[in-house]
Amino acid sequence: MTFVKERGRSGTHYPLSLIVMPGQELVFRLEYQGDLFEREWVEALADRLVRVLEAMATDLDVPVGQVDLLGEAERQQVLVDWNNTARRMPDAVLPELFEAQVARTPDAVAVVFQGLELTYEELNARANRLARYLIRLGVEPGHAVAVWMERSADLIAVLLAVLKTGGYYVPLHEGYPVERLRSVMRDCRADVLLTDRPTQAAAFAADARLVEVTDALLTTADADESNPALNGRHPLQLAYVMYTSGSTGEPKGVAVPHRGVVELALDRAWAGDTDGVHERVLMHAPHAFDASDYEIWVPLLSGGSVVVAPNEQVDTQALRGLVASGGVSAVHVTAGLFRVIAE
Repeated sequence: MTFVKERGRSGTHYPLSLIVMPGQELVFRLEYQGDLFEREWVEALADRLVRVLEAMATDLDVPVGQVDLLGEAERQQVLVDWNNTARRMPDAVLPELFEAQVARTPDAVAVVFQGLELTYEELNARANRLARYLIRLGVEPGHAVAVWMERSADLIAVLLAVLKTGGYYVPLHEGYPVERLRSVMRDCRADVLLTDRPTQAAAFAADARLVEVTDALLTTADADESNPALNGRHPLQLAYVMYTSGSTGEPKGVAVPHRGVVELALDRAWAGDTDGVHERVLMHAPHAFDASDYEIWVPLLSGGSVVVAPNEQVDTQALRGLVASGGVSAVHVTAGLFRVIAE
């Protein structure tokens, strides 16, 4: 019988493992799952580990916080390159930027919802008709308009319409209890409450005028579908006021100006996108959740499409199917939900 010494190697069951093998010299081995980590990232991690060990060998009393983990290239990247975020933003409000996009790509698809596709020109026309109707109702710049609606193509048109009046929208979460909605309505003092369920909304409308949003309203509310004048608008005017959940007390309104949304939508991380990542962005967040800013405005200010998930699309299987069937190229989800969907 002959015994032959062979070296074996097994794959790690963990995303990332550090193995230390004792001997005359310590041998360190990093094992990682290649579908989760790039080799370049793992090599950088190994370099940092070496710097820690070298610092320990030089001075065992050195505090960990004083050990320099970064090499020169990483230091340049972290302190200089990643902080090179200066970008001149247009001195404009959201409807102005959207209308400019309409002029550039009038026939491109702006919104997709359950088989319905609206081009930029069609979406703009719907928003303009409703905006002129709201102006006739007395909505003026600086006035609040509450919006209690399910996700739909109409919801996108409604939000645009409110902004075109110069007012700001107050998104109401459909899952909140009536008493909380009533409290928010009293606090925001909205002139108008736009909804697709007027009977239920009457329970908390307070002093606001209740307007039912229908397809007829968006297509015939006003014969004039041209853009309302945007004279006197300023980026620091409010785009919306979003209320917190009130889990630690009374719900509080967070006021967000046009400039804040514009800076998100035109962020250099995706502005000038040339690889089509934001061609079709899924909207599955409630409009009363700030993730919807990304889902709506990033595509609409860059010529992309908002693929709107219906309200019942909540389970991961349905969401995965919608991403595939809708040709979705970008999704905003939490890390936990992403892992569930990916599995």
